[in-house]
Amino acid sequence: MKKIILSILTAAFILFAGVMALQIVASERVEVVEVKTLDHKGEVATTRLWIIDHEGKQYLRAGADSGWYLRMKSQSQYNDDQRWKRSAISCRRA
Repeated sequence: MKKIILSILTAAFILFAGVMALQIVASERVEVVEVKTLDHKGEVATTRLWIIDHEGKQYLRAGADSGWYLRMKSQSQYNDDQRWKRSAISCRRA
């Protein structure tokens, strides 16, 4: 009887671990981008961010104190580039 219970628990754990691994892989493949900026030492800082889709446009979420956003704002190549647009939309937290 103990072997059957142990086998059921083992199978349940393996199934749970498999589902969790699949969730991680699926969520990281499509909706995540890597933003590379330079820190104050001139070294590359990589930040992984989820893309937000809103009304057919994609956005990256940043708070006023987000490190990647502050680093990007401080880099002169982004300050004058017409392709770099800053937009704000109001989003409520779920």
